[in-house]
Amino acid sequence: MTARAPPANRKLSNMLMADFKQCLTLYEKKEYAEAIKRADHILTQKPDHGETLAVKGLCRYHQDSPVEGRSLINAGMKNDPESYIIWHVLALLERSEKNYHAALKAYQKSLTIDPSNQNVLRDLSLMQIQTREYEPLVITRRKQLTDKPEIRANWTGLAVALFLKGDYATAARTLAAYEESAPEKEPKDKTQSDDIENCELALFRNKCLIEAKEYDLALKDLEELENKTSKRHIPDQQSILEHRCDIYIRQGKTKDAQRLTRVLLRRNPHDRALYRQLEKVLGIQDNNQLKSVMYKKLAQKYPRSDCPRSMPLEFLEGQAFDEAADAYVSTLIHRRVPSAFMNVKHLYKNPAKALSIGAIAQRIFDGATEDLSGASDFLWSACFLAQHFSKLGDQNKALKFIDNAIEHTPTLVELHLTRAKILKRMGAVNKGAEAANAARELDLQDRYLNTKAAKYTLRANNADDIEQAIKLISMFTRNDTSGTGVQDLHDMQGYWFLSELARRQRRNGDGPLALKRHKAALNVFSEFEHEQLDFHLYALRKGTMNAYIDMLQWEDKLYKSKKFIRSTRGIIETYIALWDTKPDCGCGAVIPGSFPLKAVDYNASTTVKKKKKKKTNEGSAEAKQNPNGLPTPEHRHDADPEGLKLVKNVDLLETALVHAKKLAEVGDSLGLVFQAEIYLRQNKYMLALQSLNKLKASDAASPYASVLAKVAEAQLNGDDSTAQNLKDMTLKMLPKLFNETESDAVATARLAFSVPSYKELAGELLKGLVSENATAAALAVWAANSLGLELEDLAKEQYPELEVPLPN
Repeated sequence: MTARAPPANRKLSNMLMADFKQCLTLYEKKEYAEAIKRADHILTQKPDHGETLAVKGLCRYHQDSPVEGRSLINAGMKNDPESYIIWHVLALLERSEKNYHAALKAYQKSLTIDPSNQNVLRDLSLMQIQTREYEPLVITRRKQLTDKPEIRANWTGLAVALFLKGDYATAARTLAAYEESAPEKEPKDKTQSDDIENCELALFRNKCLIEAKEYDLALKDLEELENKTSKRHIPDQQSILEHRCDIYIRQGKTKDAQRLTRVLLRRNPHDRALYRQLEKVLGIQDNNQLKSVMYKKLAQKYPRSDCPRSMPLEFLEGQAFDEAADAYVSTLIHRRVPSAFMNVKHLYKNPAKALSIGAIAQRIFDGATEDLSGASDFLWSACFLAQHFSKLGDQNKALKFIDNAIEHTPTLVELHLTRAKILKRMGAVNKGAEAANAARELDLQDRYLNTKAAKYTLRANNADDIEQAIKLISMFTRNDTSGTGVQDLHDMQGYWFLSELARRQRRNGDGPLALKRHKAALNVFSEFEHEQLDFHLYALRKGTMNAYIDMLQWEDKLYKSKKFIRSTRGIIETYIALWDTKPDCGCGAVIPGSFPLKAVDYNASTTVKKKKKKKTNEGSAEAKQNPNGLPTPEHRHDADPEGLKLVKNVDLLETALVHAKKLAEVGDSLGLVFQAEIYLRQNKYMLALQSLNKLKASDAASPYASVLAKVAEAQLNGDDSTAQNLKDMTLKMLPKLFNETESDAVATARLAFSVPSYKELAGELLKGLVSENATAAALAVWAANSLGLELEDLAKEQYPELEVPLPN
């Protein structure tokens, strides 16, 4: 088949072709202004040269002119749609905008035009692994290897692709073939870096053999690795031992596995996973008596390790537990270990164990008060008891103990932090913030104390808390660009501060600003996803395949993390609540954990405020100075300081629905709840019914399937705009979801909005919620307030220190 002749407008003279190549070189060096000058020189003589237009467009895009840049690339594509360079440029543009699937298609089109282009092959493989398309990735990497077999990264790249695809045996053979064909360096020419890379490559090959269940080959492989490096230092002896032990466990060679597990324990007696592994290979994981004997011997062998003393507390019961807990907790308190309570906190799931631990600390405390020489025992046992009673829910008693400890030694920061936590659990969030700040003031150079004080300040209810928290956190940020630490925390991916700030703005009732902060918190996860792109080539070049595989597996679980789910819930709930505040929405509802929002003026403009802010900044010379007295450089402009662009001319429910679907995809049942809530507001009853059926199937314990089904029934009965046949069909299917025993207070409060007869029941359940703890009481007060019920007096009666933020 004859190749298609290039279009006439693609041809350039030798001189212009030299300019075009120079233009490409300047772009790669990021000298965009010079590249554009060269491009303009070509375009004066060949204005319809598509490739030059495309390269100029890419340069303009990187000069912060994205609209003009894309326009120029589109013009170049129109002039020469069969140029692989233009398709490559388009792929680079889409990649820069993080449209990875669009970039993938553009790379594939470029490759069909020029199948042997190594640059396109390399970039295509990056997009395939970024989008987790492992089958085509193997084909691309194999093509790279065929074209350039002398490059080591092409061999390891193909092996990694095969491993990710699940073809472990072929991956191992690929790496073995490379080692056989690669020229061996003379010993005198080898460096430590070569040893590390070779060992890493061998360990990755061994990992492939293990996953392929070729255990004998894997053991032989490890022996060869040790023989090769017997005369030199083995760079990663720990991994070799771990691989060998893993093989023995998989083969069922228990004696060999026991021997190596004990070797690993000698190397690191503080690794709890190794103790669990020893239980497994000894076959005693279900025999508490034998485990107790094993841990006693290990405690004698490793006296400095905490694990063999603390781990038996998890399975011992009765008198055996009391004796072991007495020895362990007493030692921690006598040694004045600040984290003593944190070491045993997980045992409080068992009430009997919690009481036993408390009795031990109480005995030490009582003995210390009688003997003044035991002042340190008095202090640390009082601190321990304060945390003990706080964990059990007796905050008043906990507060007495911690106050006694602070009176004894007022300069110990751990005591003030413990007091802050107790006050927070009592609902006294303002006093909790004061206690956290008191801890910070004891050591002004401690960043941890600073962040704790900032977090507690954001959780308080004072009017100036946000400004105070920003002032606190700014003490430990650079502040050389924006004057405060907020922008620095965006750059530093400070998720904890952004998420706390979002929740505070939400409690303040400022929906748009809460959305802006929630979005910034979620952007941290997007940045984690995008930043892995930098490592796809780096890991192959440096030969760090094992760490690279671990990173990819971590990235695959990124969106299932509790932090991502929490922030996504927050942004969905805020979008829905904003829609409910619109005067024409026609409904209102309690979303789980919601707070009342202020009405938003969707016609408001921020122009006046921007001018006022600009005038203030121009009139203040100090605002232009950083703490070092140096002039502050111009920072990137915040075009939406109040978050109004996130709500103006935006379909709030559809935007929320995108996040709700993402939440459901990662397995959070509340994503289906939010989907149903959104569909009900859109009068899409069949879609709401589908979400509720999925919810009931995935989480039978959720009360929201029944609640929202009853909400849908009430809404349908009063809806005259829906076709009668659709109403009848939906009403017939809804009762299958009904459950007459609603046990969740907030869910029942949601139902009371649409079915007034449930208001009394919701009120009773919310009263019960008040008695659980201070946090639950605050939530009950907010939900009751939305229903027009009064629970604040009851909450204050049970929790006198409770400070509940209510709408103005």
